[in-house]
Amino acid sequence: MKTFVAIFTPNFDKDYFGNVVSWASRIPDAVKISFYAEKSCEKDIFDFLATGANDAKSEIAVSARQNWTLTELLATIAADNGDDCETVVFAWADCPFYDDDLTSKLYKQHVEYAAEYSYADGWPYGLVPEFLAAGTVRILAKLAEQKLAGEKDAQNKLTKDSLFNLIKTDINSFEIETLISPVDFRMYRLEFTCSTKRGALLCKHLAELRQKNGTNALEFCNEAVKSASVLHTLPYFYSIQIAEKCTGNCIYCPYPQAYRQKYGKLPSEADATAFMDYERFSKLIDGVKAFSDDAVVALSFWGEPMYHPEIVKFISKVLEYPSLSVLIETTGVNIDDSFCEKVKAAVDAAPKRTGSYPAVMWIVSLDAVTQKTYEVLHPASELTLEQASNAAAALRKAFPDSTYVQMVRTEHNESELEPFFRGHDNRIIQKYDYFCGKLPQFKPADLSPVNRNECWHLRRDLQILSDGSVPLCREYMFDSCVGNAFYENLEDIWNKGVPLLESHINKEYPDICRNCDEFYTCNF
Repeated sequence: MKTFVAIFTPNFDKDYFGNVVSWASRIPDAVKISFYAEKSCEKDIFDFLATGANDAKSEIAVSARQNWTLTELLATIAADNGDDCETVVFAWADCPFYDDDLTSKLYKQHVEYAAEYSYADGWPYGLVPEFLAAGTVRILAKLAEQKLAGEKDAQNKLTKDSLFNLIKTDINSFEIETLISPVDFRMYRLEFTCSTKRGALLCKHLAELRQKNGTNALEFCNEAVKSASVLHTLPYFYSIQIAEKCTGNCIYCPYPQAYRQKYGKLPSEADATAFMDYERFSKLIDGVKAFSDDAVVALSFWGEPMYHPEIVKFISKVLEYPSLSVLIETTGVNIDDSFCEKVKAAVDAAPKRTGSYPAVMWIVSLDAVTQKTYEVLHPASELTLEQASNAAAALRKAFPDSTYVQMVRTEHNESELEPFFRGHDNRIIQKYDYFCGKLPQFKPADLSPVNRNECWHLRRDLQILSDGSVPLCREYMFDSCVGNAFYENLEDIWNKGVPLLESHINKEYPDICRNCDEFYTCNF
């Protein structure tokens, strides 16, 4: 039985490309390895192959295009393979940790059970490739042409789950086999890929770990999820306070109380100048881009961002970078059609996003379906529920795919949960956070897992106050600051969170963490 190895190559990493070539050459019965490359890395591939640095005995070919779509890739693979090989292995060149043993196991399983599509489940992405019967590739090429034409072109973009997503559109028509991990690593959301700055850093730490701990895949993964350097790469969610003022006094928010303790007044009485200024914000966003490369930037870390007089300018600054997206969580104040048109114009003028999130995302806090309940949760709000709903409607009109209404689930609105859920599309049900005892315990149900995981927020979030101060975690409010983002390097500040994450890995928790049940929630 012959095997055709198809490797999609969206980018070229000289440190890891040889690993993928060597792995591909060791796949059982591999007679041809074909790289499907973006034009930008075609020369790098040919230069690498010309050095003779690879030990592949199989025939090697390279096909390059400016931009591949799933439809084009499947059609090309089907044509290149023809009837030569019974099995097609599909892999990505930015996955340098494909495992020989797991690949061989899935290959044998695929052949033994005459599967049409086989994949691994429960393992971190990038350890095991996907297997297809040659005839399945031809079927999928036609299916992609039918399903992904015209208005569905956006779905034609190649992603790590493109093949499976296409198969899911007619899943009962395929014989599918799965290689299941004895330990479910999915909860860690690890991808052993080097296609992003975050991924390249992860792979660097993984390479060091593998060198130290051997090559057994299960042991390797178990060590990886206990390593702070693997779990704590770069922040992906930046929560930034751009305005101190807020008149909501929501019962699920500790900000008014904490603000009064620090400044002797409520945030509704904040000075007219209590905003982050644009120059500092601009430099901060430049730093975010330089450090993380890709991220979601929320402008809602305490305070109401819609009070900021330059909110549109702030949004435009973030959107200068195609790999950054904006999130704004608001009560709906100061939002009307005119405002939405200004933001939409800023989005239209900005470069197209390169990440998986829209340019701007909105969350409007409604929390109720009746005015009476709305007043319980928002006792000092400037808005009525109807006005907040109208703001959400204006946003939805301008941003139909990225506007959400939210209910924070408490004892006070539990009876309205179902009508809220049924009455809204694009809704978010947020768990109640009592901020480690700073607020009364109003949660109607305990959703925390039996076994505690390492805190997602320590792994992925960085929060910045309006004066540049960076609390170790949002639960600390204004305390336990580990630096100032206006004056210090973001990397140095970020790395100060490693000791706390290491304590979580060792199941040791300071008091504030021990009393917190936000560890299992994740922003992005």
